[in-house]
Amino acid sequence: MDRERQKAEIATQKAARGQKFLTDLLTSSFPSGFGDDYSVVDILDHASEKLYEAFPDDPELEWDLRKSIGHAYLNLGHYRQCEKEAVRVYDLIRQEYGTTHDKTLEALEQLSFVYSILGYE
Repeated sequence: MDRERQKAEIATQKAARGQKFLTDLLTSSFPSGFGDDYSVVDILDHASEKLYEAFPDDPELEWDLRKSIGHAYLNLGHYRQCEKEAVRVYDLIRQEYGTTHDKTLEALEQLSFVYSILGYE
């Protein structure tokens, strides 16, 4: 029972860290150069860059957030940015689990989907 409770506590902490990252991102001032008007893509670009340093000790949280950012790019038709996120997610998962794990294969499938949209064969 303690093991399940520990897993639940870790999941709660990860969710809180992810929520704090997004809250900080959405409530912070953007760097100069953005002006008063910025788009959803500007926010996604900013989040993507911040993620490189935000969770060095938690690659799983980084890839979860990057998957969400990648899906947002995909839905907005920004396929090159989606590709960048899909590559990073695949690399993080592969480093964590190796090349034959189900999570790695799922990430590779997503990356392949993006490549097909971009016209790669």
